[in-house]
Amino acid sequence: MKYTFSLLSKHLILLTIILISCAKEPNPAVPYLPSLEEGSDDLVGESSSLTFIFDGRDFLGTQCKISLTQVEQLEGKENISWIMDIDYLLHGEKLNSSILRPYIYNRAERTYSLYQNQKFETGETLHLFGILTRSSLTDPNQLDQYEQNGELIFSVHVELKNPSSHEAFINFLSATKEIQGNPELFNNYFAQLDQIKRIRFKSFHSNHYDSGGCLDYTPFEVVEKE
Repeated sequence: MKYTFSLLSKHLILLTIILISCAKEPNPAVPYLPSLEEGSDDLVGESSSLTFIFDGRDFLGTQCKISLTQVEQLEGKENISWIMDIDYLLHGEKLNSSILRPYIYNRAERTYSLYQNQKFETGETLHLFGILTRSSLTDPNQLDQYEQNGELIFSVHVELKNPSSHEAFINFLSATKEIQGNPELFNNYFAQLDQIKRIRFKSFHSNHYDSGGCLDYTPFEVVEKE
């Protein structure tokens, strides 16, 4: 009888340990990535002190906020980029941070090229991509190939409300610059900031890829970077 009670106690202790382990905060879909936490060649400079928050939802109505922290351009660098975070769980997993960059899509050629302050030609639209791979490859034209090779860790595609309007994107950039100088101007530039339509993302998890998306984005607030 004592042996049975002792054995039962051991099983209860083991079950308690397992339940405590399962109750921990969800882990990121992939292990810690030093490229975004400690800096790397993927960044063109230091991140700014302010973060822009946009509020959205998934297709079931669950909140899906995104935050954009602009990476300051170094002297001689014209590339535009943001550190993007998505406050959303995909099948219980946190989504990775990524470096978001603007690309011009040529419909005739069906190819993307990095936006470098040039005006759009007829048939061209602007899209934002954040791509995280097991190497330094971040070409949106090769996303399918990255996935097939198991190279892709995480990707996000941000669609804009006025993708064919160069003026709308310039106004967006100008608004973020003005607000960086004076955060109290956030509400004054609401219309210029209101350019994000929806996002689609894909994340590697347990030897397969999970996909998701969120929509109905509006500017929410600007906060000091944590």
